[in-house]
Amino acid sequence: MENNTPAPETGLGATGNFIHSYIQEDLKGELNRLHTRFPPEPNGYLHIGHAKAICLNFGLAKLYGGKCNLRFDDTNPTKEETEYVDSIEEDVRWLGFDWDDRLYFASEYFDKFYEFAVSLIKKGKAYVCDLMADEIREYRGTLNTPGRESPYRNRSAEENLELFRRMKEGEFADGEKTLRAKIDMASPNINMRDPVIYRISHSSHHRTGDEWCIYPMYDYAHPLELTNTVMSKRHLRVLVENGEVNGWDDPRMPTISGLRRRGITPSAIRNFCDGIGVSKANSVVDSALLEHFIRDDLKEKTKVVMAVLNPLKLVI
Repeated sequence: MENNTPAPETGLGATGNFIHSYIQEDLKGELNRLHTRFPPEPNGYLHIGHAKAICLNFGLAKLYGGKCNLRFDDTNPTKEETEYVDSIEEDVRWLGFDWDDRLYFASEYFDKFYEFAVSLIKKGKAYVCDLMADEIREYRGTLNTPGRESPYRNRSAEENLELFRRMKEGEFADGEKTLRAKIDMASPNINMRDPVIYRISHSSHHRTGDEWCIYPMYDYAHPLELTNTVMSKRHLRVLVENGEVNGWDDPRMPTISGLRRRGITPSAIRNFCDGIGVSKANSVVDSALLEHFIRDDLKEKTKVVMAVLNPLKLVI
């Protein structure tokens, strides 16, 4: 790839960041095609943080002549709805991207996930744990102290296979057992201290119905944080359900649909994503920067007018 200058309207950030460097290095070798994916969880409406992930994944594919899949990580039936799937598709298209016929769901692979989990158990790399959620947190330790091994960590592969099968058959209540990866309880990365990879949830799934009562875990890392802005869909959901706002697309919400109702354009959001760039480190972006890109975009497209809303008559 000779030209490493981003095409316009991709929202990718400056060239020279580590992702561009990796791709360009790969393209010098045998690799000649780029294929990315955008993996949202359909448990709420997308917000401005997700716009960065959309622009990054779809923008990279567009820049390098590749393809990008829209692949939903629908692994939490208690929080997911078809409404959220539809809203996410609408937001991606509104931002100027498309996935053609490459629409996928994690739920399409539940059988495969189960097979992989069984394989890990057979290899001694996963085990069924009886600790409750608060006990797992306690055993995990802190950032400064190592964790303790679960008393169920050394169960035999045969026992784990039988218990996991019974979990799948619905013999245990929610939270009664989990399947955990056997990694390292003393790892400096607390997330690597035997993380839960399967949990029990007797809930109807929006696509698979009641076929499953165990679901794989998936941690969706937000690619962006804004100051003075709530960026967790869990907290945004509370605002909607408690009636604090008039729905997910309330103009006061930091959701993409809320920004759309405020009159903000797709190009303003893409330019914002382009301006903040891409970094390996967690970053905090001043909310004023988003407002700057919105004003900069609108001043080229709208007329500036002034009005006196409450005129006061004066006699001179």
